[in-house]
Amino acid sequence: MEASPPSQKVMEKEKIDLIREYYDKTGYMYRWFYTDKESLGLHYGFWDDNTISVKEALINVYKEVRDLINPKKGQLILDAGCGVGGASLWLAKNSEAKYEGVTISPNQLRQAISHAQKRGLEEKVSFSLMDYHKTDFPDAKFDAVFFIESSCYGNLNVVCGEMIRILKPGGKLIIADFSNPRSPSGTNEKKMVGYFCKGFKLPKWLTREDYLKAISGAGFKNISFEDKTIMIKKSVEDIYGKTLIVALPFLFLRLLGLISKVEFENGFATYSQKKLYDMGLFQYGIFSAKK
Repeated sequence: MEASPPSQKVMEKEKIDLIREYYDKTGYMYRWFYTDKESLGLHYGFWDDNTISVKEALINVYKEVRDLINPKKGQLILDAGCGVGGASLWLAKNSEAKYEGVTISPNQLRQAISHAQKRGLEEKVSFSLMDYHKTDFPDAKFDAVFFIESSCYGNLNVVCGEMIRILKPGGKLIIADFSNPRSPSGTNEKKMVGYFCKGFKLPKWLTREDYLKAISGAGFKNISFEDKTIMIKKSVEDIYGKTLIVALPFLFLRLLGLISKVEFENGFATYSQKKLYDMGLFQYGIFSAKK
């Protein structure tokens, strides 16, 4: 295969550095304003009539992933973009399979390893510093792979190609993420999309068709999509409400130079996600497929 031109390699490294910086500098916001110590979730939660807390909503996502994978003893499952390890740790505790998680952040890696040690799960879950676009794993290593709001940062064609390489025949691909059901129209919609992508350091606003095309193009079969947009509504509203509360203090701190541009722009992203949801520009769902 012909080598990538140097400019492309630099661009990819800069993108990875930007995403790593975002999570390293805003991790405390997730801990303070949304996630909990049990789930360690850095994602939207699923709310139904029986859900009474953020913790339950975040764990509901893990339950959905578990149900789709149906993990069994002797299987090995990859958490692609594992963050601080929340999903892998919960699944390792609540299923018989073993798990590996990869992250591009050394800070997240240290936290994930620490959480595994504190929970006594080192025998069932391990973590590595690795880019899911090009892993060090051998062919056909995993029985399943899942992404929870991490695929949105990737080049989907490259990522899906790598996942089908490292999955065993019949292996499952699960992607839980948000997407754009239609193109923005008008100045305000485009402005909100800009705030969202800039604040969360997203390379682009992916559509459901982008996902389906990349998954099928890599050779996956039995592709399905389950719309969960309504189930994240309460998460979106909760995050929006908390953003409004801290908006003025954050503006003051930014003017004083006490918080970074990355932290300040994250506030715009959490504000814009509610606006996008209300505009019908925010869709959330779970893609599943088999090799």
